[in-house]
Amino acid sequence: MKQFVQRISLKRRTTALNETDTYKYIRHRLDIAEYKGPELFSKKAMNLIWQHSEGIPRRINILCDNILLNAFGMNNKKIQAIQVAEAINDLSFGQSNDGGKPHLRLTGSKS
Repeated sequence: MKQFVQRISLKRRTTALNETDTYKYIRHRLDIAEYKGPELFSKKAMNLIWQHSEGIPRRINILCDNILLNAFGMNNKKIQAIQVAEAINDLSFGQSNDGGKPHLRLTGSKS
């Protein structure tokens, strides 16, 4: 690891985004991808993304990428909280070996 760190000449650290900035960040990324359709994520889905990414841009990107791939495969036009929960569980963000967080389960809600 020491040799790897020696090769990095520029180091930057980003801070976690708050809830509002996380939503803006996701919309910005969709704008960059030239998404022109209707609102893609439900409010509950966006909230779960923020909660489980902890506002960390890299985690937001990884989580949203997996959510969108799954949605495409299932031909879903709108991302609901249940799809976010499935992606979180698939990526082990919700498992107890990731910072002690419990395995995420959503019941009865599709939004």
